[in-house]
Amino acid sequence: MKKIRDGLARIVNGIDKIERFLITVIFAEVIIVGFAQVVCRFILRTPLPWSEELLRFSFIWLTFTASSMGIMAGTHANVTVLTDRLSVKSQKVLQVFIDLLTAFFCAVVFYFSITIIQTQIATNQISPAMRIPMYIPYAGITVSFGFMIIQCVARTLNTITDLFNTERTEDAA
Repeated sequence: MKKIRDGLARIVNGIDKIERFLITVIFAEVIIVGFAQVVCRFILRTPLPWSEELLRFSFIWLTFTASSMGIMAGTHANVTVLTDRLSVKSQKVLQVFIDLLTAFFCAVVFYFSITIIQTQIATNQISPAMRIPMYIPYAGITVSFGFMIIQCVARTLNTITDLFNTERTEDAA
């Protein structure tokens, strides 16, 4: 079990590095292109026809990539008014259930996003302004939800390990 957890931890660390790189690059691109769009539109009176589309696609990638990062960090909003009243063991069991349910939801979205990408490839649909294949913006959903599945599995294994370690500690005491 330790080998699996360590291997999964290395994968999650790699995913984290990829996500941080993507978010940094996309955020910088959003700032530069957004600034250029404002300058061109209001100062030069010549709007950039492709900038709004690029910004829209960038925000899709940025949003889903940041959501993926939030899963492993545990920073998504939670309503804990009821779970705070549970014992530590019950909270961990509930967390395993929630993580598995989240992984299932992510797997469903991942599956259907692949179907959408296959349709985009089959129809050769391109974006109106930038003339890029539409599977590129849609791939942000597929990549991010794939990362989310891995992170949910890693969180689940970590929680289960903590649960068993808590039980052993309580039994020893």
